[in-house]
Amino acid sequence: MSTPDPTTAPNPTPSPAPTPAVQPPSAAFIERAKATGIALVLYCLSAALLMLAVKMRWPEIAKFIADIILVLSGLLPVFLILVWVPFSHLFQKIFGRRFVTLAKVAALLAYGIYAEQKASEELNYIFKIDPNHFGITTKLLVTVLVPVKLEVWASGPLWILLILIAAPLAIYVCLVACGLWAGPPMSRKSKIILALVMGVCGAMAVDLPLIDRMGTRLSTMVERVALWADFNPENRCNNQALDGSEGVIFLENGSVLAAFASATAPTSYRIESCSPVIDMPMTAPLN
Repeated sequence: MSTPDPTTAPNPTPSPAPTPAVQPPSAAFIERAKATGIALVLYCLSAALLMLAVKMRWPEIAKFIADIILVLSGLLPVFLILVWVPFSHLFQKIFGRRFVTLAKVAALLAYGIYAEQKASEELNYIFKIDPNHFGITTKLLVTVLVPVKLEVWASGPLWILLILIAAPLAIYVCLVACGLWAGPPMSRKSKIILALVMGVCGAMAVDLPLIDRMGTRLSTMVERVALWADFNPENRCNNQALDGSEGVIFLENGSVLAAFASATAPTSYRIESCSPVIDMPMTAPLN
């Protein structure tokens, strides 16, 4: 019985390598994606309502919605950074999982110092007094309006970034929608990320023109918040020059900063002396 020649024996066909299983997105990723989607929808809905109010010539409603959009424009970038950047692989690779919390605290501290300085600068420019008198307004500036200021300042680079990201995405979506290209296979997580990137690009396309037009409303909004939150509507000053004032802020030298509103002119601010009214003690009623 002859033995088969090993050189002429057929080689067994190698079995294909098993394809790695695609990991589904985690529950935390899904929750962050849902929160981001809701925030983007709210912002775009506010912009649509603003356009409707302008079209229907409702000036008061348009001003109110414009203020809401300014607040959302400041909160949305901060929200996206806090929700996504600390959990990204690049961020954790740079700082390590142990130092992620420390890096977040350091970033928030640095932003707080910078925003506090910018808020004080803005308040001093508007009211020409010590910004420490505006506690609540300073908090609003640090939380909302300083990011809007940064967005206005960086609108040029943001337009370039939007074009660089949105143009390839638009071409890809058109090719896939028209059936000209099937595109690479995408997991559920990749599809969610693609949808969120498209949503952020859409929000930026709406946000940047509005911010360019409404940047001048920042000072007006700061004044309105200060009149509501930090000016005192009542005072004990015996000074007729304060009659008709919207409110006062008490200064250290016995004077006040008074705000006077007018229907035909912007709100004006004057420093006036304050001679407090001294109440006479009540006498007992006669029997």
